[in-house]
Amino acid sequence: MECPTIAALVATSNRETLLCERSVPTIFAQTVRGARLVVVNDGEPLSEEARMYLETTASACGVALSVVKNDRVSGAAGAWNAGLTHLWRTGHRGFVALLDDDDTWDSDHLEANLAQAEDADLVVSGLRMRAGGVIEPRPLIDVLQERDFLTGNPGWQGSNTFVAMPTMMAVGGFRDGLASLNDRDLALRLLRYPGVRWRLTGRWTATWNRDTPGNLSAAQSQPKLLGLQRFWRLYGRDMGPHEEAAFFARAERLFGFDRLTIERTMDVGSTPDSEYGSLHE
Repeated sequence: MECPTIAALVATSNRETLLCERSVPTIFAQTVRGARLVVVNDGEPLSEEARMYLETTASACGVALSVVKNDRVSGAAGAWNAGLTHLWRTGHRGFVALLDDDDTWDSDHLEANLAQAEDADLVVSGLRMRAGGVIEPRPLIDVLQERDFLTGNPGWQGSNTFVAMPTMMAVGGFRDGLASLNDRDLALRLLRYPGVRWRLTGRWTATWNRDTPGNLSAAQSQPKLLGLQRFWRLYGRDMGPHEEAAFFARAERLFGFDRLTIERTMDVGSTPDSEYGSLHE
């Protein structure tokens, strides 16, 4: 299937082995052909070997490749925004599909999303979790409700994000400098966008490798604490008492940060965040 209306976007930082041996090969193996691929580098320059692999394999697969440097705030959000800006400036108005550099897609991931995309602004497929080489059970999302993302994540993360570019740009893309919880922040802003239309594939087509070193979801990590702090500042006022309790209980259970730690170390004097992401400003 030929489809130049899809662009795959990967952000990477000093993990070119994972990029070239795990994630990108699953993009090149897609049943959908003709898609674009943008790799945003947020670390040291890619080696000549990595560049040759990307360029030669992309050419052989008929994939239009761009490798760009992150010229925004360092971090995942800034890198994704650099890629979105590149796509928008070069005229891409179709869908953008994200893949983390340590995750993988099934060969029909893009095809499954595209099949639901005709009357949708965003499509979400099933995202498996793998830890220690073992797939962990996880239910498929059966409905997208924005309030679910205030207290946790039912299964919509970076590697199963598939959004129309005009909609992604309208909500401002990602929030530069948000150290973690980018998935929940983006989901909330997309689902709150007036008239947004969403669909679900109802199938597992992507895999999240949860235990990769440097994972932003690692317990007791500084990026996770900073993300929880800022997310609380952004959305705490939207939570009812039960949602607030669930938010802090989950933060302590999964990441080891109690309410006192999140609130005590929060930068309460900083300027309030916009309701939009960084590309809106």
